[in-house]
Amino acid sequence: MAQELSHCLNQLSDSAVAQIGSQYGCQTRNELCRALLQVSHFTQAWEQLDQVERQVFLSFLFAARAGAVPEREGEVWARERRLSHSAWQRAVAGLRRRGWIYAFRDKHRQRIYMCPLEIRQLLSRVLFKKDVETWHGQGDVSVEGEPSYGLGQALFHLLARLEQEPWRLTRTGGIHKTDAQKMDVELGLASEALRHTPWWGTEMPPWVAFLLDLGRQLGLIAEDGQTLTVDASCWRQWTDQDWEKWMNGLYWAARELLSRRIPGLEADFLLMEEVEPRQWLPLSQWKAIKRCWYREKGRKARECEERLDVFVAVMAAAGWLETGLTKSGERCVRLTELPPWQQAPLPEMPIYIQPDMELIVPGHFPLSQRRQLEQLADFMGGEQVLFYLITEDSLHRARRRGMTTEQQLDFLTAWSGQPVPEGVARKIRDEAKRSSLVFCEVLVQYALPLSLPHERITPHLSAWQAVLMEDGRLLVPQTKKEVVDRWLTEAGLEVVERKRESREAAENAARVTGGHDRMHDWQMEEDLPDPDAVSHGLEHLPKLWWSGMRAYRLPMKRELLQHGIHSGLRVKVECGGERQVLYPLRVEERSGDWWLSAERSGREVQLPLARLEKLQLIDE
Repeated sequence: MAQELSHCLNQLSDSAVAQIGSQYGCQTRNELCRALLQVSHFTQAWEQLDQVERQVFLSFLFAARAGAVPEREGEVWARERRLSHSAWQRAVAGLRRRGWIYAFRDKHRQRIYMCPLEIRQLLSRVLFKKDVETWHGQGDVSVEGEPSYGLGQALFHLLARLEQEPWRLTRTGGIHKTDAQKMDVELGLASEALRHTPWWGTEMPPWVAFLLDLGRQLGLIAEDGQTLTVDASCWRQWTDQDWEKWMNGLYWAARELLSRRIPGLEADFLLMEEVEPRQWLPLSQWKAIKRCWYREKGRKARECEERLDVFVAVMAAAGWLETGLTKSGERCVRLTELPPWQQAPLPEMPIYIQPDMELIVPGHFPLSQRRQLEQLADFMGGEQVLFYLITEDSLHRARRRGMTTEQQLDFLTAWSGQPVPEGVARKIRDEAKRSSLVFCEVLVQYALPLSLPHERITPHLSAWQAVLMEDGRLLVPQTKKEVVDRWLTEAGLEVVERKRESREAAENAARVTGGHDRMHDWQMEEDLPDPDAVSHGLEHLPKLWWSGMRAYRLPMKRELLQHGIHSGLRVKVECGGERQVLYPLRVEERSGDWWLSAERSGREVQLPLARLEKLQLIDE
């Protein structure tokens, strides 16, 4: 069963499930879930919605943060779309009875309406298939720029730097500008891609701020008020993954962060995920899909198109979209071959060691090995091909991290698949001779049982680099623990660690294994109100005002219009013998005369109250 939809259905009572299921001929939650996700049924139901219901439903895709709309935000949105509060409530009630929207209360008892991810995906799929036509200009597109591994390489570099050199924070717990600016130069990403996002316009470079937020969301950043560094446990677990899993996890984390911080941006993710792999899509078709949301022209339309431009720029910089241009000047996009679009494992490739100490490294080099490489050499740039340089400082850094000269040479030999060039090996050894560092390491202590003769252990001491004490304790380097554990197990002994897990370690493990699902903090509202039973916004007002067109004196006109504005109602007016429906915005006095500012067909008009012959409030 689908995850978010499953959670919503499981929270409903049996009677509420039966009430929704009766429309689909379903009796169980599993049956209802399958019915709700049938494209044919969904498409047919979508076409049956009236205009108000469609606009309200689309708001959960194009205006919400990851499908969630707090009731108060919904009321504000309704006023912006010139809907009365009661009309919005009736539409939401109808969508809830269809099983597309669910009502919750958060921990502050605020009502939140939620459209499950699977329903949002279905809606975007229906819109995409409806408006995207087969495009025959695939061979007429020239690619703009080079393919990028941008976000994956940038985040890795930032975290690797923080592991090597944690940032000292200011007295107020902030990040020093020099650290952030230096990192921004090293990343080399175009800041313009994040214009019109929450990370633009702050004191910190946009990409540095974004990557730090992404690292925090993944649990990879550790802050104690004095320093900012990586969470060692989480960082090891992430880098133990292969490159494909790293990029796949990174996409979904970035998707969640951007969708929650920028209302409506998730719609572009959902539409992008419908694009056929390696097929160009004209941006004009993408914009055509979104016109079902911003039908009127003007500021809203410009904002929506700017948001799409921002999305394309960020995704191209991150490495998940390519941009292209036709001969006629039309902009196009297509998915790259990075995960999650391309899941086939990439071929293993060696690094190349140059005589001048430069290392040429494939962009998808295994992350666990690249962590070790970051200790041994300085990153000089690159995306699909990475460039590192072994320097005096980097060798000193590697030794400070406990990497001996022989380990350095062993790593380079293993990564390149051939012996280290003689000149490079000599420089590494010469530099080690000038070092004043003294190595120390953590040893693992085994308390051997009396039943195990020392004679059985002695032949292995050299290979294990171990010391056998007279009292039966065996001291072994941590790097040999796995080998010794295996030998003791094969000898019929059970190895038990005497280790007390700290509360912090347990919290770190919980954070790595998965984020907290926001809906688990919410309480479901099970009642499904009848849309026809939702009270109209007129019922609390004098019947005289809404039962028909009537003439009023000036004070009554002002009062009627003020109540209409407060309730988000429309007003039908007769002016010069012509009747028209307006959405009232303001009533104000100018030079002794009273004027009505209202919206008509998407444009603001000004009318003197003295010319309004008859008025009637209407709720639609």
